[in-house]
Amino acid sequence: MVALGALVGAAIPHLAFADRTGPEVRKEAEKLKKAGKLQAACDAFAEADKLAPDPPTKLALANCYAELGKLGSAWHLYRALGKTDQADKVAKKAPKLAIEITPKVTRGVRIFAGTLDLSAAIETPIPVDQGDVELAATAPGFQVWRQKVAIADGETTTIAITLAKQTAVAKIDPNDPDAPEPEKDEDVVPQVVRYAPFVHEVVVGGELGFLFAPQAYRARARLAYSHKSIVEAAALVGARGNFDRYDFEFGGGVDLRLTLPYGNFCRVFGHGEASYWSRAGVALDVGGGVTCRDWRSGKGPQLFVAADKELGDGPGIAVVVGLGTALLDKR
Repeated sequence: MVALGALVGAAIPHLAFADRTGPEVRKEAEKLKKAGKLQAACDAFAEADKLAPDPPTKLALANCYAELGKLGSAWHLYRALGKTDQADKVAKKAPKLAIEITPKVTRGVRIFAGTLDLSAAIETPIPVDQGDVELAATAPGFQVWRQKVAIADGETTTIAITLAKQTAVAKIDPNDPDAPEPEKDEDVVPQVVRYAPFVHEVVVGGELGFLFAPQAYRARARLAYSHKSIVEAAALVGARGNFDRYDFEFGGGVDLRLTLPYGNFCRVFGHGEASYWSRAGVALDVGGGVTCRDWRSGKGPQLFVAADKELGDGPGIAVVVGLGTALLDKR
């Protein structure tokens, strides 16, 4: 009966939010938080994030964890969201976990607390939640290690893990009626396979250009998709011409940009563009310039200045200034 009661209690949050959308559950979580029911609010924010994952819900969950005292969970979420200020703030108060591995395994070591990957704690203390935690360690060629650890408030707990090498397993003939049943390894920790997305960043913005010979202007909106902040493909749409005399044409195109991955603030790029204009038809541009932003954190706007030249008999050199901001950042 006790086990049945625990099972029903664990299922209550999911039953309470059955047939409800992520935004609806998030509103309920906000009401619970205002009422001072932090644990229920955090459970609701977590459920809302499962139903409709987005950065605002994750941030609300991180703030809830911080108020509840689950500082390690809050720290992990703040870090994932790029909120370094909040992460540093909770890290100062949170208990820490440091892990020492023996023997010194050079690759493939993974540390888990449930489904949370704590491999970063090897040799370097990281914030964790206070209380009892079940740790598991895996490494290729070694047996799974498990231990329950008590994390004290405001202290750094150092755990020494000694990994034992796997022993050879005798082959069992499946056709032998007297062969023993193969042993089941109940200590296997599922390895989470993470696929890196091809599109790491989506940037929306605009650009203004001044064309020489003949003198004209160009204004376009820009939507760019970036891979590792090096390769960028962008769609552009706008107009060019002499706007003072209402003599202009419309057009759109595709731009491919390659950025050198050097520099924390400004980086050099080269690009090629294929576009179509309502009067001039197909046009090909090449050029290069400099993009400035905070490349380390990915925060804030980005500004670029470029010089372009249309191939063939088109307009001469154009000086272009652009401004954009990231809609999505998974770097």
